[in-house]
Amino acid sequence: MTFFQLLRGAGIDPLGEDFKASPFVSEAATRTAEIIRDTRNGDLWHLDMTDDAPDGDGLHDAPARKASEQEVEDMHLQRSREGAPSMRGFADYDREQRKV
Repeated sequence: MTFFQLLRGAGIDPLGEDFKASPFVSEAATRTAEIIRDTRNGDLWHLDMTDDAPDGDGLHDAPARKASEQEVEDMHLQRSREGAPSMRGFADYDREQRKV
């Protein structure tokens, strides 16, 4: 499965204007991966962007697999070790901004 397929499964046209109405919010991300939550059912999805071309969008064709709360925590810890800004609480901000 890919992120585009997740969006289509949610009734969202990934290339259309309704993309921002996506029920998916970002929980945590690194340079090569992102974990998103489906706000409709709480499911977590890990998007793998390691094989993305340098000029690719990095997300839409990303392979998606189910993720766990532990993986979210691990990604937060990885960001911290890399000196990246915290993403804790970003999903709540994302929900509010997009009204999902």
